[in-house]
Amino acid sequence: MILYQIYQGCYYFLEILRYALLIYCILSWFVSPWNKVMQFFGKIANPMLDWIRPVIRRIFPNLPIDLSAIVVFFLLNLAQRLLYRLYVLLAF
Repeated sequence: MILYQIYQGCYYFLEILRYALLIYCILSWFVSPWNKVMQFFGKIANPMLDWIRPVIRRIFPNLPIDLSAIVVFFLLNLAQRLLYRLYVLLAF
């Protein structure tokens, strides 16, 4: 039972990160970066995005768009899937 609660807590934490990143990406098109809401979601999303941006720039130096959010979405999804596999492996 405790293992399921740990799994659920980690799963929902990753979901919150995914939704915060999605909201940050959508707001970045419409809202000023100095807006309080944008700054709040920026504090959540930027640490996830900042570490992957140099890697993407090194692989694709002339890429005109920022793909870091897509990569982070993929990694968060991968983390959720691995977390589920680990839960199934340990629970049964």
